[in-house]
Amino acid sequence: MSRIVSCAAALVFAIAACGCPNPSAGADEVKPVPPPKGMVGKWRLEVKDEKATRASVYHFMKDGRVEVDTRLDTPDLKTTDLAKRAVTHVEKDRITVVDISRTGASGMEDIIPAERRRNRFYEVRVKDDELHWSEVDEAGKPVPQAKAVVLKRVKE
Repeated sequence: MSRIVSCAAALVFAIAACGCPNPSAGADEVKPVPPPKGMVGKWRLEVKDEKATRASVYHFMKDGRVEVDTRLDTPDLKTTDLAKRAVTHVEKDRITVVDISRTGASGMEDIIPAERRRNRFYEVRVKDDELHWSEVDEAGKPVPQAKAVVLKRVKE
């Protein structure tokens, strides 16, 4: 066991010494901006069908970071996924969001390289305890394959 630990330590030292790029490099390049005030907090979306339930909790933070914790429950599988995103632009009822990383059931965080990130544009409206959310293109037209959704505020 100690041999495995020493080999792992040597590998970590060798990677650090060679100047190899950090796998999380590039995550700092995204500069989040605060979302509209009414959006700050946690919102829940639950989708059920006859075979599965998918529940997602969107946590919009004051500084513009967004965490989406999704749980999928089926009769033979229970899994989770955590996506880290950032609000990068706010204009009236539209926000721009970019994915930064994803952590799957294995627990390993995968940083999305800058060249693979894409901006997603959403039209948003907060009404009482509901967040109405629909994906639009850069021009503000609804994306054909995307459905508008309504998220419910999570009481803390």
